[in-house]
Amino acid sequence: MQGFAFSQMHLHMAFGYDDNRVGVPIKGLTGHGYRFVNFWDMDFHMFPYFLLTKPRQARHLLEYRFNQLPAYRENARRWGARGAQVPWETSTRGVEETAPWLCLPDREIHISADAARMFWLYDELTPDRDAMLAMGAQFIMETARFYASRITWGEGHRRCELRNIGCPDQYHTFAHNNLFTSLMARWNLEQAAATASRPDYAAARERAGVTDAEVREWQDMAARLFIPAPGRDGIIEQCNGFFDLDPDLDGISELFCRHSQAVKQADVIAAFGPFEEVYPAEVRRRNWHFYNDRTLHGSSLSLPGMAYGAARCGLNDEALYQLHKSARMDLDDVNLDTERGVHVSAGAVQWYTVVFGFGGLTARREGVHLRPNLPRQWRWLRFTVHWQF
Repeated sequence: MQGFAFSQMHLHMAFGYDDNRVGVPIKGLTGHGYRFVNFWDMDFHMFPYFLLTKPRQARHLLEYRFNQLPAYRENARRWGARGAQVPWETSTRGVEETAPWLCLPDREIHISADAARMFWLYDELTPDRDAMLAMGAQFIMETARFYASRITWGEGHRRCELRNIGCPDQYHTFAHNNLFTSLMARWNLEQAAATASRPDYAAARERAGVTDAEVREWQDMAARLFIPAPGRDGIIEQCNGFFDLDPDLDGISELFCRHSQAVKQADVIAAFGPFEEVYPAEVRRRNWHFYNDRTLHGSSLSLPGMAYGAARCGLNDEALYQLHKSARMDLDDVNLDTERGVHVSAGAVQWYTVVFGFGGLTARREGVHLRPNLPRQWRWLRFTVHWQF
């Protein structure tokens, strides 16, 4: 389709194939929107795409993040934390470039784990073990140290919590125990503890200055960290108190929504991507319908994200509908903002809908698995991926 091809073209145009000093700006170089900075879009949404289509060049994005590690340590100290906190918006200097009035620089903290996960994915899907030895192991440990300093003990509930943070949907900037952020933080803590315990990463552990007590702390926090669970109806609360917000969305807009259940993009559906195996398909379907009814699609990642989530749990008609709408976003200027630049990362998630959703691809270290799940309107599908290149 025209819109899909347009999105793929801009993904490749935005990627600096031979330069590890730059990431992939959220709008590439197509417009002034967001001032050519990098968001979590690069780490969480775009990197897996480049890893499976341009794996050798994808390593440059790991080098980009690792080379900025000193700046990320300083960013954590700026907000009274330890370890390395990846800025919400940054470019070639590695410093936080988010406007302070947005109340996001110290709250949108899931990006540190998003970046750490890039190193794990690269190690999982390529034979290049040097990336983890030279960069990834240390990066994962230092971002875990950051989360350990942000987690607090909730005496009333006898559990660890991540409080006073921003949700990825960005309509709820002051939240407690956001599902997506807590899952990513727990993964980071668990992965860091496992990595620090391996003899082959002893040099990386020494560079990071990780102690045995710190490893035990990570393990304990990961085990005690509160993760919102599905209720009796299978629905997962995005963050504390979300179900108590007003479900009536009449008259809601981006400037008037904090009191409501309106979301910019569905965090719970996004969390099902890396943690799909934790939740049965029926739970994922129920949550898709629940949050689809509450999503305003204020983010360019929302439509393709909902399409991908629908395809992975068998809601193919809904997935195809959302995919078509996403693919036309820039060509038809759906959000009346294309003059500020193309929504580059949306193209990656559209690709996931087709390849992972309809193609049924699951890639792991041990192998590539295919479980085709074509929409009834399609007769065939062909795609190319690079695995263990």
